[in-house]
Amino acid sequence: MANIIFQYLSSSHIQGYLFNSDALYLPTLFSDIFANGGSTKDWFLTPAPYFFPDYPMFLLAYLVGPTPYSQIIVFALLQIFLTFLAVWLVVRIFAGVNSILTVSTILVILIWLALSAGEPFALLLHSAYHYGAFLSVILLSALWIKFTDEDKSRKKVLFFLLIAVITYATALSDNLLLVHFVAPLIATQVLMSIAERDFSLKNKIPLMLVAICSFLGSISYKWVVENQTRYPTNIGIDKLSSNLKDIFELFQSTIMDNPVYGFIFFLYIGVVLHSFITLIRGEVENFKLSWLAIFSFLSLCATLVAVLLITNLPVTSRYFIPVLSWPVIVVFIFLKIRLQDNFVSIAVVTSLLAILYMTWTSHQLIKQNGFKGEYYPEEISCIDNALEKEDLYNGISQYWDAKYLQTFSRLDLSVAQYFDNLSEMHWITSRKYFKQTYDFAIISEDASPPYKISSEALTRLNGAPQLVKTCGSKLVFIYGKDKMRVRKFVSPGNTYTWKACELPTKIGETVAECEMQKKDNAQSGYVTFGPYERLQTGQYTFEIAYSSTIREGESVGDWDVVLALPKEAKVLKNGLIAGTDGRRGMITGQFTLDSGQNMEKVEIRTLARPNVDLKVTYIRVKWVR
Repeated sequence: MANIIFQYLSSSHIQGYLFNSDALYLPTLFSDIFANGGSTKDWFLTPAPYFFPDYPMFLLAYLVGPTPYSQIIVFALLQIFLTFLAVWLVVRIFAGVNSILTVSTILVILIWLALSAGEPFALLLHSAYHYGAFLSVILLSALWIKFTDEDKSRKKVLFFLLIAVITYATALSDNLLLVHFVAPLIATQVLMSIAERDFSLKNKIPLMLVAICSFLGSISYKWVVENQTRYPTNIGIDKLSSNLKDIFELFQSTIMDNPVYGFIFFLYIGVVLHSFITLIRGEVENFKLSWLAIFSFLSLCATLVAVLLITNLPVTSRYFIPVLSWPVIVVFIFLKIRLQDNFVSIAVVTSLLAILYMTWTSHQLIKQNGFKGEYYPEEISCIDNALEKEDLYNGISQYWDAKYLQTFSRLDLSVAQYFDNLSEMHWITSRKYFKQTYDFAIISEDASPPYKISSEALTRLNGAPQLVKTCGSKLVFIYGKDKMRVRKFVSPGNTYTWKACELPTKIGETVAECEMQKKDNAQSGYVTFGPYERLQTGQYTFEIAYSSTIREGESVGDWDVVLALPKEAKVLKNGLIAGTDGRRGMITGQFTLDSGQNMEKVEIRTLARPNVDLKVTYIRVKWVR
């Protein structure tokens, strides 16, 4: 744990895992709630909201740590301590010994892997990255065996109630509990029943109740979470081969890049095979260890099946936290039981080698980087200086910058997340950050689509900024207090022009100067439609700039202004499009939205008739009043 602190404070690579925008979910959320009067009802939480056990742990870290920088490391230490306690309970129940040395060795190996082997082991130090669910799985597996062993009915009931509460809370927080605990528990108990020839339904009632608790926890999400971001999981075989390839590469890199862990993993496979053999033979010696080995292996199988069949999510290492962590726990418990007193020397040597390696790494990092009791990189300092001079605090940025800037800036910044096209990104953020107008925009030059905010889109809406400040890889577009808008219509007087090539089309093709022209004059249909802009209640004027070689006065098509309602468009205004003898023509008009039509999607359509030509140049809308 000391080495974790040393490496964290000396700018180890683990900061890269802990400071990305996903990982800063809880630091930003707790700061917003306790320091800025925010509420979880305003937040778009993660699909797995991580209420338990992450929220209680981070609350303690928040109360102990004065800054997010310190809260992050306090949380990591708390999570390690709770892992220690959970593993200690497993060792005590499954091995029948109270061996602090065994537990310490397991934790030293896990910490060494967290500091040197990357994900998923590094997630031991993370909040809100599925590790909390694994903590619950460790604890629940121990409690389940304690429950099945207990003879006294009162204690049995208490143990089951504890299992039910933890199962419900964790399933509400993270659906992965169903894969990592509930499914393998059912499969393990079925195997044990077959081996013991016990087909009594009465003995399966607790198991069914645990499954019901997990199901209730999972479906309670829709009643507990205000702004729901949990998406449906698509199951199929469409991505079977690509998912299998990704899983193979993940296991290969984990085992090949970390030979010591690879050795432990192969020992684990041996322990699992031994456990299955003893189960088939009906041997009862070390039954609990066999149960744990089979349970952990079936958890691995359930995870592999689930990940293989998911078609709408990428294969990521965070799903494999239990799969790759259980082997360390199971193998060292097995060695403790098998080697008895000889285990002491192996445990001490293994632990010392790992600690010496971590300490040497910490020493090198301290020599190279020194200790940093606070985190304030030059890039954020540059941004702070530029904004503080202008007394500006409300701005926008891409997703990967927003929480990072809010967390480590020394100013009280409110940064809303936007896509490159200036649409709001409601993902792990608070709705109160989104405003009608802003003061500044931070553009990451090295961001990739759809994250890099378009400077062209900003200047089209607002004109050139008062000041552009370069801070490392970021540009700060400074407009002034409430002088920057990202929506096209914020207040009366706002005007926006859509070039024709920016609009959808049915029969058109883009030509020079971003105009939209009929591809085939024999066709009829929409040359342009859209833009599906949500407009507030008020009076608007519009212009349609177009041209046609048909002589003036002859009809070439129709235009209309409509509300794009779900079932059928409601026409607000319509009229004829006349020929222009090849010159630029202009159609003008106005429309009004009443209170019942507030924020409905509006589109302006140009419909060409057959055997005529039509070219649209732009569509302009102005909010009059």
